[in-house]
Amino acid sequence: MIGGTEWENDPPYPDSIATNAAALMLGFINESDHNLDEKGRLVIPQRHRAAFASGFVLTRGLDGCLWLWPLPTFESVQEQIRPASILDEPTRNLERLLYTGLDGKLDQQGRLTIPASLRKYAGIGSDGQVVLLGSRRRLEVWSPERWDAVTQRLPADAASASEQIRVTLM
Repeated sequence: MIGGTEWENDPPYPDSIATNAAALMLGFINESDHNLDEKGRLVIPQRHRAAFASGFVLTRGLDGCLWLWPLPTFESVQEQIRPASILDEPTRNLERLLYTGLDGKLDQQGRLTIPASLRKYAGIGSDGQVVLLGSRRRLEVWSPERWDAVTQRLPADAASASEQIRVTLM
């Protein structure tokens, strides 16, 4: 279901490598509302679990959200960062942003626990409500309030970005 709250009920990707590779090339697409359980665990929608079969990395993201990376994708990001000098303050700050998270594997029920420090960073309240977004190579975890604020500026920002990178949207 696109844009709804029924991701958990979507059929899983088949286990073939070709299908998983095709799904990762297309990227993560969708938006849905979720609730963390009392232990701070997030259930990853069934349709996306195959992408996290080898593991995940959960990091602080830009704009006050969390980024959830499939392990192979995060390793690719690491390779891009590796040549940068640690003497450069922006590089150190990027590393701090990306490497102060959590890595691991989903549990048997397809869940991961979001540590309290990351929930605080993302503004996720004690009610545990989150919005899970597909964002090409990663999933993003947002507090509903922060996501609502971002969506107010999306049309103008997208129009500007499409002009800057010369993408034809219409």
